[in-house]
Amino acid sequence: MTDARDVIKKIKRIPKLNIRDTSMDWLTDIKADHYMQEFWESDKRIKRNHNFEALLRGKEVHNAAKEAEAHRQEEINKQRMVNLKKARRALKKKRSTT
Repeated sequence: MTDARDVIKKIKRIPKLNIRDTSMDWLTDIKADHYMQEFWESDKRIKRNHNFEALLRGKEVHNAAKEAEAHRQEEINKQRMVNLKKARRALKKKRSTT
């Protein structure tokens, strides 16, 4: 004969079945699509901001290089003018002595 306690122990050992409600699967699919869309939009915004910042940094570097080149050309032109004035004076001096 089986004791009532043994029966209760055997019943307690039976694992509980997790029965999932599948009626809400469509809702989870919609939420997953929505979250993926949000993630994509956020990632797109982040990349756009990163690219824009890189563009601004590149523009600053380009402008600095452009200004440096303009300054260099200005110095070269000043030196040319000095040399031209010297050459004109020397030519004028030669013409006046002959």
